[in-house]
Amino acid sequence: MNWKNVGIQEIRAYSNIPDASKPTDIRQVTELAVAEDGKSLVLPKLPGQVSLIGSNKQGVVDLNNKIYKPLTDQTVKVMVQQVKDTHTFTKEFEVVIKGLHADEGVGTKPAVAPAVQQWYGTEGKTSITADTVISVGDSGFAQEAKFYQTDLESRGLEIATGDQTAQKRIEFKKVEDKGYGKRKAMVSPLKMELLQ
Repeated sequence: MNWKNVGIQEIRAYSNIPDASKPTDIRQVTELAVAEDGKSLVLPKLPGQVSLIGSNKQGVVDLNNKIYKPLTDQTVKVMVQQVKDTHTFTKEFEVVIKGLHADEGVGTKPAVAPAVQQWYGTEGKTSITADTVISVGDSGFAQEAKFYQTDLESRGLEIATGDQTAQKRIEFKKVEDKGYGKRKAMVSPLKMELLQ
């Protein structure tokens, strides 16, 4: 058989180039911004459902998209998800959250475990003197008070244990949850007050 081969190619050109200023997919978004009031991130308006599903610093940006003002500028990595029809897309963004202070202040960040996440140091005077006492009462913080007392002694300040009636006292007591939400882990239920 002597077949003659014929090749046909068809090319169609369309002028519907997507507008880069109007993304339809989370993967087309290049950055996230902080809302004008500074209390949340501005999530992009895209087809389907867009939500924040991850944050490497939930004490600064939590999964409900709430921003807690940090002491100093913090770079936070967040993961945003878009669910459109039967497809799910995710993308990670880095966002800088402005802090209350431009730098970490004076002094050096203490080297403790777990590591201090945010630090701002100031200079000042203490009113803890030799006639100040540590008061524990029924707070359940006797061990923490002893640790603090030992720390003060290592700094050259002898301090006695006293009761809650002493005029100058450092009082250890539990406080109820003050609604700190996700920051509760950063705010100890231990309250130390210097009463004069």
